[in-house]
Amino acid sequence: AGRSTTLLLASSSYIERHGAPRSLEDLRSRTILLRNSSSRAFTTRLQNSAGESFYIAPGQKVLMGDALTCRTMLLEGNGISIDVDLGFVESELEAGTVVPVLTRWHREPWNNSIACRAEESERPHIRALMQLIRAEWENVASSLWVYWCRRFGLDQRL
Repeated sequence: AGRSTTLLLASSSYIERHGAPRSLEDLRSRTILLRNSSSRAFTTRLQNSAGESFYIAPGQKVLMGDALTCRTMLLEGNGISIDVDLGFVESELEAGTVVPVLTRWHREPWNNSIACRAEESERPHIRALMQLIRAEWENVASSLWVYWCRRFGLDQRL
């Protein structure tokens, strides 16, 4: 159902205490907030639109949790998040209490999937519903990405 990615985000309180990272090397000395490694989309790879890659270093301080825990740690200023969905902090982005950092970089994109039970997959109304969900997901996800990239003056290409 399309591709998704996230920006590197920090709370304004984190930036007040620690400053914003100025480079990828500076990022190595920061605490990173990550979704659990059991997630199918887990990665420590960052990339930019030029095709360059950067990996969170083994041994770097990383705090992990589910989506809600990562959001909470981000808002509390506990580190820099690389995979909190923009829609999950939309009001905080609007208010400026959460901001993108190292804006040339984003999390490695991942593919979203829609699934149903195999025995239901050929039923016309189930297929139509899956196509509707896919179309709506792609519309919402790409609209949100484009909106925030324009808002912050960022490259919109994944």
